[in-house]
Amino acid sequence: MMDINHEEEDARINALPDDIQLHTDDDRISVLPDDILIHILECLDLPIAIQASTLSRRWRHLPRMLSRLLIDVADFMPPRHLNTAVDHIMTTYSDAVRRLLSSNSNRCIKHLQLSFYLTDPYICTIGHIVGDVAEISKINCLELTLWNDVADPSFEQCIQFGQRFMNFFLVCTGTFRHLTRLILQNLIFEDFDVPNLIDTCNKLQLLSLTSCDTFTGEEYVLKIDAPRSELVVLEIITCGFARVDLIHVPKLGRVVCDTWFEANPPLRLGIVPCLDNICISCNALCNQTPFTLSELLSSTRNLTILYLNFRDQMIWIKPEDPKHLSHVFNNLRDVYIYNIFYECDLNWTMFLLEAAPSLNNFYLMVGCMHQF
Repeated sequence: MMDINHEEEDARINALPDDIQLHTDDDRISVLPDDILIHILECLDLPIAIQASTLSRRWRHLPRMLSRLLIDVADFMPPRHLNTAVDHIMTTYSDAVRRLLSSNSNRCIKHLQLSFYLTDPYICTIGHIVGDVAEISKINCLELTLWNDVADPSFEQCIQFGQRFMNFFLVCTGTFRHLTRLILQNLIFEDFDVPNLIDTCNKLQLLSLTSCDTFTGEEYVLKIDAPRSELVVLEIITCGFARVDLIHVPKLGRVVCDTWFEANPPLRLGIVPCLDNICISCNALCNQTPFTLSELLSSTRNLTILYLNFRDQMIWIKPEDPKHLSHVFNNLRDVYIYNIFYECDLNWTMFLLEAAPSLNNFYLMVGCMHQF
């Protein structure tokens, strides 16, 4: 837990070390130069690093020189946070962000991760602070993880969260121009919000969507046509899209598709020349017709890692002639298959083995007969 007293924290972070003489016999660590001490603190969680800085006048200024910061809202929650208003938590959080990111000519932030509630008016305050820092620092990684302040939001609340996020996106464009990783959950978007987001965030390397949807719902196909995108990892988890069409995403290397509700297959792959890692996981539904892997993966040529998790053991892919997969699996090195029927014989997996001449690792886990 990070419990911050504002006056004490101001004094702690703003105070500079005095010119004091240290004797190596008394404090061997404190005689080290700042860059080594900063490296030590960056190996610790931020709350511990700040606490460590209070132990000596020599260390007081170091938190404002850290080049790697993970500022997680979970660290600002009191022990019984269920009874603590989100406004109080976010007030403390945004004040800490302002202090930790305040300008310092001796400091250049390289790696910045923030995790906080999608709550007004704090999100825009934080966004502007981060945007200003991003403009003057050469940030290599800027990650935002946004949480809803409702544990199990209704459809109407997800609509409000989606509108709130898009307003944040439009108001704080400076932040999103530098964004490299974005993790979202429980948002209802307008149909073109996600494609516009990817187009605008031209440095975005990872996009993770969990339990997200659009107003159109089950009829909406998420189409990503971003030839200038830097996107490397795409995670679509328990979302309500009818399908995800990856039309042109030249740097995309990993796709995670976990739990879909509409017809098979859940993905359609276009021009994705760097795609080498696919993870597909779902419980089979009665309205879903099994599909062939060649149907899903026909446009890939560099696939090296394949994960298939059938969850409840119902198989949603069909065995097929290995020759239909040979061009897809030519570079395949690792295959992981989870939760298949224990009755499935060797013939069920032979088509994968025969189609992958370069296979190094083949992992097969048979599911339990009863799962709850």
